[in-house]
Amino acid sequence: LDSVWTHDGMLLQKSQQAPGMATGTLNTFNSRPIMVPSGNAFWIAGFDDTGGTSTKGRMCYKSTDYNPANIVPLLKSDDLVGGIPVDRPSGIGFDFMVSDVNENYIQEVLLDTGSTANDGIIYLNGNILARESEPAPNNDNWDNFDRMVVNSSGSYAFSGDTDGNTGGDEFICYNGNLVIQEGDTIAGVELVAGSSLSVLSINNTDRLIHQWSVNSVDTLFLTCNPLEPETTSFKLMASGDTVDLDGDMIADATITDLNASGAASFGYWLADDGFLYAEVDLDYGSGEIEAIIKLELPECGPG
Repeated sequence: LDSVWTHDGMLLQKSQQAPGMATGTLNTFNSRPIMVPSGNAFWIAGFDDTGGTSTKGRMCYKSTDYNPANIVPLLKSDDLVGGIPVDRPSGIGFDFMVSDVNENYIQEVLLDTGSTANDGIIYLNGNILARESEPAPNNDNWDNFDRMVVNSSGSYAFSGDTDGNTGGDEFICYNGNLVIQEGDTIAGVELVAGSSLSVLSINNTDRLIHQWSVNSVDTLFLTCNPLEPETTSFKLMASGDTVDLDGDMIADATITDLNASGAASFGYWLADDGFLYAEVDLDYGSGEIEAIIKLELPECGPG
C-alpha cells in the first residue's frame, strides 16, 4: 500500500480517495516527497478515475497542514498549459522542485500534443520556459530535458539535449542562457563528447552544483557565477580522488563512486551555509563502504 508519511503519521495511501479529485477517483502511488522550511509538503502521486488501481494520470500534490482533507493538486493530468492538456498517464514527470521561500515551482511536463517531438516542456509557476522542437539560445532546437531546479528569487536552471551535434548537445541552461555545454572546459576538466550531466542544484545565492560523467568518471563542480562558468567554477571532487577525513592533511580513503543521482532523487540540495553533504563510496584499503561526507565549499568572491 504505497503511501506518503509525515511526523503526524500517514498522509495518503494507495487506494484511498484521491484528494482534489471527483469522488471515486483513487490514489495509485506516492513518490518523491519534499518539505520546504515553511513546513509545506509536496510530492508526485498517481490517480485512477475509473476506481481501479492502475495509474490513469498523475499530479503534483501540496499539503500545508498534513490534513488529508486539505491536500490540493498544484498541477495534474488534463490541466491546460498553454491551451494544451497535460498528458495521461505520465504527463507530470518525477523531476520537479519547489524553492525554500516563495515556493517557486518548476516541473517536467508532457503535453498531449499527439507527437513525442514537441510534447515535453519545462514548466515554471504557470509558464512554459522551454518546449521540445522550439529554438534554443544556440540556434539549435530543444530536444529533451533532464534536470530542473529553481531558487527563492526565481532563478532557475535546467539540463537536457538540443538537436545539434551529438558531441555538444548536452547543456545547462540558466535563466534563459546556455551557460555550459558538452565540449566546454570547466575548472580544467574538458567535458568531452559523450559527457553527461547527472545532478543539478542551485542555492538561494545563485551558486550551481553540477555533476557530470566524463569518460566514465563522476566529477562534481561548483560554479559561483553561472553566467561566467569558465572563470568561476571549481572541481569539488571526482571518483578516484583521495579524501582527508580527520584534518591531518593525509589522505585517509579513496572516493570510488559519487552516489548522487537525479534519476530517482534530487541528488544534492545545495544550502546557503557554505557546506555540501554528499553520499559517496569510500575505500580505506580493504574494500568499499558507503558514507556521507561534509564538504566545505570554496568561497565565492571577487576574482
